[in-house]
Amino acid sequence: MQNLLNFIVKHRLFFLFQAIALVVFAHFTMFKEAGLNDGDSITHYLISRYAWHYPHLFLDNWGKPFFILFSSPFAQFGYKGIQVFNITCGILSAWFCYRIADKIGMPFSYLASVFLFFTPVYFNALPSGLTEIFFGLVLIASICLIAYDRFILATLLISFLPFCRSEGILLLPVVGLFLLIKKQYFPIPFLITGFLLYSIIGYFVLNDFLWTIHTNPYHSRDLYGHGTLWHFVESYVPIFGNLLGILFLIATLFYSVCNLIILKAKKQIRVNFLFEVILLWLIVMTYLTAHSIFWYKGLFASAGLWRVMAAIAPPFSLVCMRGMNYGINFFKDEKLGQLILNVIIELLYTILSFVEYILRKALWIVVIFIVIYQLLHYFQLPQRIVPAKVAVREACDWVKENNLRKRKIFYSEPFTKICLNLDPYDTDKSEELMYVWHGKEFGNDMPKGSIIIWEPGLGPREDGIPLTNLENDKRFKLLKTFDTPHETGKPSEYIVYLFEKQ
Repeated sequence: MQNLLNFIVKHRLFFLFQAIALVVFAHFTMFKEAGLNDGDSITHYLISRYAWHYPHLFLDNWGKPFFILFSSPFAQFGYKGIQVFNITCGILSAWFCYRIADKIGMPFSYLASVFLFFTPVYFNALPSGLTEIFFGLVLIASICLIAYDRFILATLLISFLPFCRSEGILLLPVVGLFLLIKKQYFPIPFLITGFLLYSIIGYFVLNDFLWTIHTNPYHSRDLYGHGTLWHFVESYVPIFGNLLGILFLIATLFYSVCNLIILKAKKQIRVNFLFEVILLWLIVMTYLTAHSIFWYKGLFASAGLWRVMAAIAPPFSLVCMRGMNYGINFFKDEKLGQLILNVIIELLYTILSFVEYILRKALWIVVIFIVIYQLLHYFQLPQRIVPAKVAVREACDWVKENNLRKRKIFYSEPFTKICLNLDPYDTDKSEELMYVWHGKEFGNDMPKGSIIIWEPGLGPREDGIPLTNLENDKRFKLLKTFDTPHETGKPSEYIVYLFEKQ
């Protein structure tokens, strides 16, 4: 008991700011409808929930096996269960960020949770079923283990990163590079542990040692289109926020400038510097660059979604903290400050020196205020489902009100599964339209009386079923349409159609 009390007292400032961040987060998300606008969030939740009923889902390559393994116990309590799982992952990630900041000597390390939680894209992704948050936890926990010289355990853990999100494989060489520079050769082979373990499991379960390659769900090219190479950089405000983006650039600049100085510094200083540059900054840049190229070239079914950047929020927030330190210390360090202070009158220099201590503390408060304010100002909080999802929910409510729930349901939008509480793996009761299209034979296998819930978001593109295929086929009777709110006199851009198979 005394040890626990000593632990809490020692880290009291971290726990205080962690509690403040969580209170603000809980108040503005209110978990009720958070994450439901993202079909992937719902689908990941359903895979985790039903993995206990259908064990083959533990090897679902799209759902990510390592994520499913840890999230499935929480998913048994419903969608709120997986929200609690991701929030727990966020809390643990903040702890590891704090421990890293403290280990490498960052001032105000107890503010790690504030910088992490209020990175806009991370704040928005936390109360969901998305894999980015768990990916970030595995990543930052591995980096923390390296910081404390637990190299074998770190490489064992991070080897499972590709089974949290596929792009994790791109970060393993970065870790290997740091271990090479640090002359830690023995742990490097452990970076393939995750691949070997899941390959062996797949060999016995799926009769395919290379199942992780053969079932790669991201072979598609240009499925969602493509955009500019600078897509994520240009969208830095909703992703990272104005201030955090500036702090990251400041850190980048000082990493570059200090490189020549660090090479002549003491060994421990060089090691800490290389740790920050390679395992924090370079990991962020590798991930950001890769996704920028994927979207630019239309590779690996990239949709240019902002939320993918939530996966690197933990190391990103630490780089931003270092940027804050560098920015403040620029006015404190005589060698750097001399560049500016030589051209400022002696009186101003005296004043700056006098208020330096207070200014440093005040700047942290201002930065935290701006980081939180920008996030709350940019996003509509608390989170509510978008009008398109409202239309889908109304269609599902109509199905239940008219006692059609026991008929076989065919649908496109993943949100339908939540609204009708469908078991997506019981194909006797429901099926996704994308799996029933057989060219000219479409509809032949649908039982009489089946209900088809068609929506314009996924129906024409991923399902390959234009609305005219249903409207012009006498076998399908239109029961009702459900519109989204729109301006009077203007056509609606999103209408959900409810058909019955005759």
